[in-house]
Amino acid sequence: IYVTHDQTEALTMSDRVAVFNEGVVQQCATPDGLYERPHNAFVADFIGETNFLDGEILGRSEGMAKVRLASGATRQASAPAEGPASGRISLAVRPERAALATPGPEAALTGRVEQVVYLGTDTVYHLSLTGGVQFMLRQQNREGALADHGEGDEVGIEIADGALQVLRD
Repeated sequence: IYVTHDQTEALTMSDRVAVFNEGVVQQCATPDGLYERPHNAFVADFIGETNFLDGEILGRSEGMAKVRLASGATRQASAPAEGPASGRISLAVRPERAALATPGPEAALTGRVEQVVYLGTDTVYHLSLTGGVQFMLRQQNREGALADHGEGDEVGIEIADGALQVLRD
């Protein structure tokens, strides 16, 4: 057993990780299980960068849920077995699991670029969604270092089926 507050250290050194909050285990899973399928907002926020969105469950089947986002778009989201079966829910999506898209009805979300941060390997877009929700999108710089969009640009945001995670709380 190794105790650390360093998330990167915990994810790289461990076969299983337990995340505690005020002495209570929030989730115990493999490193990729914690990162990709956090059960609640505390774990999602504690391990890595996360965007939180409101949504509604329209139906569930075998670990997945059909959800409607505030924008009206529907997607398939991973859903823990012990999670809600219907109604209003919170969703988590990692910045690297979303992609810039053309604004319009095909995009899951629409927003405006507030800031573009070049990090060498990645470019991070800080966006303000329609309705004022803040959203971060991380794009790997595979084709060079030029940003696709600049501050003030309206953009669509695509979120693939399975990239969203239904949270228990």
